[in-house]
Amino acid sequence: MAVVIAYCLDLSPKDFEVRLCAATVAAAMRIVDETVSRGR
Repeated sequence: MAVVIAYCLDLSPKDFEVRLCAATVAAAMRIVDETVSRGR
């Protein structure tokens, strides 16, 4: 995911902001997945 974000932002995948953004997106996807799995 960091590679895609880095490509869109024209930054290195190892850039701190790219990794932070990728971690935030992954956490949001996990929360949505858990919420959907519970049927809410």
